[in-house]
Amino acid sequence: MRKTTKNNANVETTSCKVALVTGGTKGTGKAIVKQFLDRGVHVVTNYRKDTATADAFKGEFPNAPLHVMQADLGDLADVAQLFDFVQAEYGHLD
Repeated sequence: MRKTTKNNANVETTSCKVALVTGGTKGTGKAIVKQFLDRGVHVVTNYRKDTATADAFKGEFPNAPLHVMQADLGDLADVAQLFDFVQAEYGHLD
C-alpha cells in the first residue's frame, strides 16, 4: 500500500520504496531489478544503447512498478535526467 505525504516543496509523494539500478536490463543488474520487484520496490533502471534488449526486458514485467530509460552514465546530462525523473515521479530514492 502506498501512503501519500507532502514533501518540503508541498508536492505529494509516496512512501513506497524506490531503487535506481544502473544497467538493469542485463546480467547482474537484471537479477538485482528482479529481486527488488519481487519485494515490491519501485525500480528505475537504464540501458545505454541496446533498445531491443530493453524492450524485451520491459515486456517481462508488464504490470510492475518499473521504469526503463535510455541513459549513458558517461554523459552527465543523461545521469541528471535519471535523477530528475526519480525526483519528479517519486520525490525520493531509497
